[in-house]
Amino acid sequence: MSTDLASGGRRFRRTFILAVIVLALLAAGLSVGNILQGPRVASTAVNAIGTVEQQGTRLVLTPNQRLREIDPAQVVLEPAAAYSLTEENGTITVTFEQLLAYDTNYTLTVADAVSSSTGVASTLETEFTTPPLEVSTLVRGAISTSGTLEDRVIETNVSGGGEPSILFSAPRIQEYALTDAFVAVIEQDSAGLGTVGVAPRAEPGPAVPLNVDATGSFSSLAADAASGLIGFVIDGVHADGQTELVRSLFVFDTSDTSFRPTQVAGTDGTPLMVSTWAFAPRTGALIAQTLDEQLYLVNVLAGTPAEPIGQAQHFHGFVPGTATAVTSGVGGYTLFDLSSGTAEQLTPAPMTLSETQYLTQTSVLDPEGTQISAVADAAAGLADVTVEFADGDGQRTLFDPGDSGEWLRDICVSPNGQYLAVETGLGAQGPDGYAVLPGMKQSTTTVIDIATGEELRRLTGFLTSWCR
Repeated sequence: MSTDLASGGRRFRRTFILAVIVLALLAAGLSVGNILQGPRVASTAVNAIGTVEQQGTRLVLTPNQRLREIDPAQVVLEPAAAYSLTEENGTITVTFEQLLAYDTNYTLTVADAVSSSTGVASTLETEFTTPPLEVSTLVRGAISTSGTLEDRVIETNVSGGGEPSILFSAPRIQEYALTDAFVAVIEQDSAGLGTVGVAPRAEPGPAVPLNVDATGSFSSLAADAASGLIGFVIDGVHADGQTELVRSLFVFDTSDTSFRPTQVAGTDGTPLMVSTWAFAPRTGALIAQTLDEQLYLVNVLAGTPAEPIGQAQHFHGFVPGTATAVTSGVGGYTLFDLSSGTAEQLTPAPMTLSETQYLTQTSVLDPEGTQISAVADAAAGLADVTVEFADGDGQRTLFDPGDSGEWLRDICVSPNGQYLAVETGLGAQGPDGYAVLPGMKQSTTTVIDIATGEELRRLTGFLTSWCR
């Protein structure tokens, strides 16, 4: 009996020792494997939407090991785009210095990345896809499922194809604007009086009216998608029945559950009377031009009074992907950088015009002066307005209606400066009967690739989302 117990104990000890040895060898093997294995990608962070809408968007690549210094020549981005590179504590940050293309898969490769602890090298690779090109338009007089006429805000995936989806519908939509989460709309009655409201994009339905202490004509609706801000202009009478509102600008934060917009005023508390205005994309700030051609900067999120920043005859919006405003006047064109508060003169790329031609609308694409302009001919009339592109290499026509009978209503560049939306309609047949912001019958939006001049798609409707 005691002999059996002793031999059993010896077998247990041998088995235990053998198991420990095996585990030690396995652990040693794993340690050696880890030592021999080079760095790998632990995580990647990038705002894909930001890459097509805001210059300076970053991609942050974090490896699982600290790295020796990376030479910029080791880093390759495909397809190629301008960027700057920084490295800190092993984390690689790529800052995109230009806007990226829509619906494109980008690959970032870091060749021969060497671990600072093991000296072993490997290739790091990460990829991301930019969002598709989606365009929304306003279609008036569509036939509903019940057979009645209605207006619709529709969205079309231009790069992916397919049928448009309905974002919002109502009997009479004057205009709309989009944030990431909401559709903002001005609905109009037959007399032209309006109401402004918002509806969730995720759950299409009737708009919730804002608590606006005024009645009258509502117009110039626009939104900053990222911050969730909307703004609009009122011509009418305050709820007190005494105070007249003349081109009075109101702003509203869609996260505000009071649904009460704020009137924009100057430093002395006097409400601004604006001729035109626009949000600086993804900033929560706006520029307003008043009827006396004064320009104001309004930091909506900070809630501070409007700050005067100069004068200009024309406000042309912003350089795509930036907070740089473009203005023009007797002294020529000026770029005003909201982030730095600095201004500099701009010389647009030359555009050749005949004696009877003139510019009706201009968009500046970059600080070098690349421009897209609508060119009318006084000798030909409204049915012969072309769209011209001009840069340092010359001038070319992007859109020519020819003998189609289409009148040009508006042009608008996509947020990344890659595409152009051209809104046209059969203007000779007269307007569509709306008292404020009338459209043309059979309105169409043509999406054009600016680099190639290729027509991507013709969409039903007008008031392209890029312009709102």
